[in-house]
Amino acid sequence: MINGIFTKGETVEAYDSTGEQVAIFRIAQPDHKLGDINSPEETFNANPYNTSVSLGSVYSASTNVLNIDVLSLADEVQGRFFGYIPTSGVTLLGQSSGAQASVSNVRLVADTFGDLYGSFFIRNPLTTPPPPLRFRTGVSTFKLTSSSENAEPLPGSLLISSGETTYRTEGRIDTFTNTIIQTVRRPPPCQTKKKIL
Repeated sequence: MINGIFTKGETVEAYDSTGEQVAIFRIAQPDHKLGDINSPEETFNANPYNTSVSLGSVYSASTNVLNIDVLSLADEVQGRFFGYIPTSGVTLLGQSSGAQASVSNVRLVADTFGDLYGSFFIRNPLTTPPPPLRFRTGVSTFKLTSSSENAEPLPGSLLISSGETTYRTEGRIDTFTNTIIQTVRRPPPCQTKKKIL
C-alpha cells in the first residue's frame, strides 16, 4: 500500500510502468471467497500468502492483499471489467477511495484448502497486429502447472503440482444481408406550350 485505504466493492484501475491502463476490476472484502459481493457465503480462513495471519473483512492502511472479484472480471457480457496484471511495475488506483498501491511478486497461490481462484485474459484475435497466441475452436485442455518447463512429476513427488481440465470453444460468424429497394418515380412528361398567333 502506498497511501489511502481501499474499500470493498470499489473499482480499481491498474497501470503498468509506462502509464498504460492494463486492467479495471472490482474488489471484494479481503476475506471474501464465495457468494454475493456484499455478503459472502464463505470466507478465507487465513491469508493464502501468510497462513498465520487472517485477512479480515475490511481493508486498512497496512493491508497487503487486494481480493479481486474474479466473477465480475470473467463476466464478459457485463463489459465493465477487463485486463491482467503484468509481473512487475504495476500501480493500482482506487476510483472512489483514491487509494494507491503497487504490485510486486505476482504469482498463483492456493488457499489452505488447495482452492485456486482466477481469471485468464484472452486478447482480441482481430487486433492489428494479431496476438502471438490464438485459441482454436473445439475441445482443448487447460493445464496449470508449477513447472516452467511443463515437466511431469515423478510418482509420489510433491516437487511439481499441476491440474488440468478440458474445455470447449466455439465461434459463430453472423452474416447479415441488407437489401434496399429504391423506387424512383418518373417525372411527368414535359408539356410544351404552343404559341398561338
